[in-house]
Amino acid sequence: MDLTASTNSEAMDYLIRQGVPGNQITFSSDAQGSLPNFDAKGELHGLDVGLISSLHEELVRSVKQYDIGLATALACITENPARITGLYQKGKIKVGCDADLCLLNAKTLEIESVMTAGNWLLKDGVAGNWLLKDGVVKAKTKFIERAES
Repeated sequence: MDLTASTNSEAMDYLIRQGVPGNQITFSSDAQGSLPNFDAKGELHGLDVGLISSLHEELVRSVKQYDIGLATALACITENPARITGLYQKGKIKVGCDADLCLLNAKTLEIESVMTAGNWLLKDGVAGNWLLKDGVVKAKTKFIERAES
C-alpha cells in the first residue's frame, strides 16, 4: 500500500495497528511536482510544490510522533519501494548494491551525511563532492554556486 508523503504518518500508524505488514507499506513523494491545494469544499485554490524533504519528514514523524520502529519506517522509504519497483540495486546496504546512503543523527534523526554512487554529496554537514580512494577521503571539491543576476 503506497502512502503519499507529507500527510500520512498517521495512516501508516493505523495500517500497522491493523496488522498490515510493514514490508507492504511504501511512502512516495511528489518532490518538486505540483500538488493541488483544495479547501474543505473540495474546490481548487491553487497549486503547491511537493517538497524534497517530505520523505525524511515522514520518517522522523513516524518514529518520533507515532513510535513506529526506525527499521520499519526506514524500509517504507527505501527497501520496500525499491523492491516493488524492481530496483534491486537500491534500498539496502549490501555488497553489489548501489552505494547510496543517508546517515542520520542517532538521537535527532537529522541528516548528517549523504552518499550517492559511492561519492559523498554531504559529509558531516558540509556540502561538496568528496573524492574517495580505498574508502578514505582524499580530496573535496566545492560545488560552484551561481552568482545572483
